[in-house]
Amino acid sequence: SDSLKIAKELDPAGDRTIGVITKLDLMDRGTDASDILSGRVIPIKLGLIGVVNRSQYDIERKKSIKDALRSENEFFSQNYPSIAHRCGTRFLSTTLNRVLMHHIRRCL
Repeated sequence: SDSLKIAKELDPAGDRTIGVITKLDLMDRGTDASDILSGRVIPIKLGLIGVVNRSQYDIERKKSIKDALRSENEFFSQNYPSIAHRCGTRFLSTTLNRVLMHHIRRCL
């Protein structure tokens, strides 16, 4: 994809690139993204993280962020139980924070 090409151009060593895969809940039934999420298809040093965001329908129906996070957790627990702990918005947030803190420490 274009985003991977740009990432390789701007971060050839892969020290600052984290892959984020969205809309996993919209894939055709029976489609399994485990190999992609596990980094076996596209190896990225800092990993790939799957997330499920609120849909436009959810936003219009005023689905809360708390409920959306709960739904996201349920989705990964049901569909990707072996890697659910490495998926989701909370894990993405923690990972981004950790990478940023390591970067700041290296620069000080």
